[in-house]
Amino acid sequence: MNRIIPRTAFFLLALLLVSGCRTTRYDLSSLHLDKVPKSTAGLAIAVQDLRPFILSGEKPPSYIGIHRDGLGIPKDGANTASGKPLAEDIATALATNLARQGFMTRTFLLSPGDDEQTSIRMGTSPPADRIVILRMEMFRSESWAEVELRWKFRLDIYDEQGVRLAAEESEGLEEGLKRNLTGAISDGQAQKALSAKLATILADLLASPTCVKALESGEWQHGEPVAPTEQQNESPRSAKPSHPQALTATGPASLQSMLASGNYQAVRDWAKEQAVRELRHPQETLDFFAELIWEQRGKSDEILVDALAYLCLAMTYNQNPRYRLLMEVVRNEARTRKLRKYARNALDAIPVDAAVGQYVPGKGQTLVPIGRDIEPQQARTSRQNSTALEIQVSQH
Repeated sequence: MNRIIPRTAFFLLALLLVSGCRTTRYDLSSLHLDKVPKSTAGLAIAVQDLRPFILSGEKPPSYIGIHRDGLGIPKDGANTASGKPLAEDIATALATNLARQGFMTRTFLLSPGDDEQTSIRMGTSPPADRIVILRMEMFRSESWAEVELRWKFRLDIYDEQGVRLAAEESEGLEEGLKRNLTGAISDGQAQKALSAKLATILADLLASPTCVKALESGEWQHGEPVAPTEQQNESPRSAKPSHPQALTATGPASLQSMLASGNYQAVRDWAKEQAVRELRHPQETLDFFAELIWEQRGKSDEILVDALAYLCLAMTYNQNPRYRLLMEVVRNEARTRKLRKYARNALDAIPVDAAVGQYVPGKGQTLVPIGRDIEPQQARTSRQNSTALEIQVSQH
């Protein structure tokens, strides 16, 4: 009997130690926000983590809070399921939800030490119609028999000149997001409660009258800037060309199969990935983009048009003179207003260079300019809309 007690005590001690070392993972990135504004503006979105325990280095950027097990012992820490900083997961959720409403979105990263002017400068390079910055001064949860959340957010929206158009705050402490009278809250229950509350907080901020006005009103000139985070401070002309294999595993045959089957969602996902992959692509890749834009310019499916808009964005930020005539034709002939808009943006960004041969679509068709304007880009005015193009079938 005396031997059993020490063994039992040892077993319980080991159990407690193991319980205390477990890490909880919360997936807060897949949030669904209600009441989100609608627009076709280009947004640059960032979340800046200013929580005191992050600034001090006490906790990692992925930290969410404390989750206690059935014995009330705190685990090693509740962190993001992705392993990424919480700020990055929230920025992704904001971008995803706003994109569903028609916005062309991108995210960029801010460090805790970035001041307002630095944040705006990073948001406008490449350009965006609006810069949306959510500053997270507090977000910390604790769960055991109930889920508690303390938060403080500040949302600022700027125009492309860096002028603040809206500023909203949300702060609070909620102690009963979820209660369990029979035992400890499970990881899944805590995650569900936190996700729902975070979605409500973010949606309420975006749905405020000042934010709605800032996001829905204006003359939109820019789509999604596509520079990857590590190259945000680089000029498009200084970025290194990507490898010809930058089409990823999804190549021409796969894309044609997707198009033939009507799987436009997959085409859009691929196009967005290509748009954000590099500032510069090799000519082989750009020709592939150009052919898809050319072949599908007469389609009106909303998801497919989104995919083509992403490819136009790739053209915008590559600034390759080879595709000026193509973009001008698409600007004039595309079936949808949205695609014409993004082709126009690309045309405005691509410099004139008479020495550069123009892209020629497949199937024997070529673009022939009529009265082509070859003034330098800086001198171009509203006369650019007077340039006409026609399609002729080559005889060779």
